[in-house]
Amino acid sequence: MIFFVFVNLFGSIVIILMYLERLMGYTSTLAGLVLAPGGVLTLMVMPIVGLLITRINSKGIVIAGIVVTAYSISNVHVQHAGGLQHSRVAKDYYGYWRRLDNNPAHTLTLSRMKKEQMGNARSIFNLVRNIGGSFGVAISTSCMSCSL
Repeated sequence: MIFFVFVNLFGSIVIILMYLERLMGYTSTLAGLVLAPGGVLTLMVMPIVGLLITRINSKGIVIAGIVVTAYSISNVHVQHAGGLQHSRVAKDYYGYWRRLDNNPAHTLTLSRMKKEQMGNARSIFNLVRNIGGSFGVAISTSCMSCSL
């Protein structure tokens, strides 16, 4: 599960940056400004997600986060003619919902580990997370390169 969460997370960030810079013609600074509100929203949502995972099944939260993240990324592409404002709105949704799949995935993965197993569990978790992120970046760049 964590592999796919991080394929989604890193792959979507890379593909949106490439989309904004290559297809929309944004500079790196302007593309960063489009991404910034999503990062701020992520910070604001983290405490809310912490409360949600104690009250709601974490698996459902992860699935909702992945689905809405995919929708917000597709919304960026649909709104190509809309310019900066539409891209920013879609990225804001992405920034908000991104925490719904990331934090509960951490909780689901590590919550049932015994104290003596935690070191190994975190190591494997980080390995799978990094491999998932690498796959996401590789898939995104390959897909974008083929479409150009």
